Amino acid sequence: AQKLTAHDPSNTEWQRDLSVFLERLGNVLVSQGKLREAQKAYEDGLAIRQKLTVHDPSNTEWQRDLSISHEKTGYILQAQEKPTEALAAYQKALAIRERLAAQDPSNAQWQSDLSGSYKQNAHVLFELNRIGEAVTIARRRTVHEYRRVEKSSDAQIKESWADAYCDLAWYELFNRRPKEAIEAGHKGLEVNPGELLVNTINTNLAHGYLFDGQYAKAQAIYLKYKAQKVIDGRRFKQAVLDDFKELRQRGIDHSDIKRIERLLR
Repeated sequence: AQKLTAHDPSNTEWQRDLSVFLERLGNVLVSQGKLREAQKAYEDGLAIRQKLTVHDPSNTEWQRDLSISHEKTGYILQAQEKPTEALAAYQKALAIRERLAAQDPSNAQWQSDLSGSYKQNAHVLFELNRIGEAVTIARRRTVHEYRRVEKSSDAQIKESWADAYCDLAWYELFNRRPKEAIEAGHKGLEVNPGELLVNTINTNLAHGYLFDGQYAKAQAIYLKYKAQKVIDGRRFKQAVLDDFKELRQRGIDHSDIKRIERLLR
């Protein structure tokens, strides 16, 4: 592919083929743990795709390719613990995907891409302790997921909608708005997602009740689900204890946390 593009740099089809090859190469290098080499492959592919979109800004396939390159670059930077740089890349992907999704609301792939970008951006904003912005993006995602559910009966889209509320509830806890966390938790449960996600949502719902001074409701949830597993494979009990640790690390504490810790240990 590189020899062909060197022979005829004006051949946009060959240029795109090379960008796809570089993306796949980056994926392989990531699987091998070679993050710097993967970053180089992704960035080389990104440079090609930027040139292609400048050549023809109306080509939506190339625009989507470019969003993927920004996303891959963001992932690599995040894996290297460079959240500020990762956010810049994710935001570029998000801007492209918002334009594409608005351009064709019936395109399921573009709508799915946008969902992923909302989740990524909110996560990195949270990591950077930009909680208010994380909440804003998470709320936009819940609206977007609702629109997707309206157009499809796909179970995965429904699960993604519930996951959006799960994330929102989590961020609202750090935003020091337990009532909003409770509301988001209940909305996520109303979607009736799979068991593991139900359990995960319930961790955030219980935290919301705890910080809202509704100890009895919080305690009931903690005790009911303590032996269950959450979405990432941990036991509910361990997830709760880990959550308490992270909340404290960010300066958020409550006198009743120690009571719950004694119950779960």
